[in-house]
Amino acid sequence: MESIEFELGDEERIVLPDMADTMKDKFGRFISKERDEDNFRDNLKRTIKREKRMGNADVLLENLSAVLREALKDNDISLAAYQEDSVAFADYAKGEGSENKIEFAKTTSLYDLFTDREKYLRMIGATSMKFDRDMQSFPKYDFEDFLDKENLEEIFIESGIGKDAQLYIYVDEFTKEFKQIIENSREQKLEDSKIVNLLFANPDFIDSLNIQYSFDKQKKNEDIDDIFIEIPEQPSSLTNLASSFSEHYVQFIRNDLGIKSGGFIPAGQNYATSGRDIRVSEVEYKPIGKGSSFTIDISHLLKGFTYETFLKELKENFDLDDEERQDIMAITVGKEIINAIEKSNFIRNTIKSLGNIERLKMYEIKANVSIPTLRKSDWKKSSDSEKAKLLLRPLKNVKVTLNLREAYIGRFDFSYYSKAGEVKSDKMNDHLNEIRTKISFLSKFGVDGGI
Repeated sequence: MESIEFELGDEERIVLPDMADTMKDKFGRFISKERDEDNFRDNLKRTIKREKRMGNADVLLENLSAVLREALKDNDISLAAYQEDSVAFADYAKGEGSENKIEFAKTTSLYDLFTDREKYLRMIGATSMKFDRDMQSFPKYDFEDFLDKENLEEIFIESGIGKDAQLYIYVDEFTKEFKQIIENSREQKLEDSKIVNLLFANPDFIDSLNIQYSFDKQKKNEDIDDIFIEIPEQPSSLTNLASSFSEHYVQFIRNDLGIKSGGFIPAGQNYATSGRDIRVSEVEYKPIGKGSSFTIDISHLLKGFTYETFLKELKENFDLDDEERQDIMAITVGKEIINAIEKSNFIRNTIKSLGNIERLKMYEIKANVSIPTLRKSDWKKSSDSEKAKLLLRPLKNVKVTLNLREAYIGRFDFSYYSKAGEVKSDKMNDHLNEIRTKISFLSKFGVDGGI
């Protein structure tokens, strides 16, 4: 490595790599001590800027990075750094296995901690609490056992439309031209049946029809927007159910997984509590994500429907006194729509997510069901055979939009020890994060410690 001589501060001259031990001690004091009594930070910034202007930055940073890596790998410097915060170190070393903890600190460098998650967790008084040594291998939370014990369904759908809800196919307002024809015909005292025959014999009248669909007999183009879904079923108050849910969740982790350390962290709190002290007062529903949309095909409900059937139904129900809306037919669709929602991938995956052992939650979902319009231009230019297909097209593309809200209940802290509600302090973790911040500062200026 090419050597370099530089000034650090106002008077001190450093030659690297010859004075690596001197520089290593300076790095050690800087990263471990709370106060920068040597003004190391500012001195180093000025040195790097000065050497950049002189074209020596690459050589300087290469030497400094090598020395920093040595400092971070030095067990003595690392132990001094751990012990610099005497309160944090005493908190780490106390309790069962104290001698082993101290020995671990003596033989584990800062470099080891910041490059090995297992060692870092051990230093901050944590346990990885792994099942088969991998968090991903934890079994799913058995939420179905909770539902069985509480006699609850995994999904409950409440709908104002009911199973017998209907979709109405109708003709919207006539064109001015045919309104005038009807008015003229009545002035001529023609019978209604003859006026109807006159209209239906005119191809332009059929082409002028504005075919519409609505889930309400009285309103035009009405969606269904009163379908509410609970996952799981939630017959009691949210807080009461959340409390029972969390108690079962903790018992499952304690009894079925055999995990005795750690604790439950309720929503709105930062630390674990004991299984006998679970508070869920902060539980409330909040929107999450973008929800989901999908289409369903209910055209099979009009099996055998033809253009001739359409004309026949329209003609038989034709009312000359109602120029605003001519009902053609109504199809019972409620059961079909609710079944499609319940079987959708989004709903099944949402139910499945209740088994995620890392996060306890419940859901509520509001569903909106809409049906696309049939464009007048498509209808007008289509042949008779094409018109039958056009009538079914909206039924093949009924849109269901699901908007999801989550009630986060809490999570189990698998990392930090907590005994009977006693909160595990984060003192050593905070101290190490301060050290990491200083190492990050050095990295921003090009002094790379390799972590």
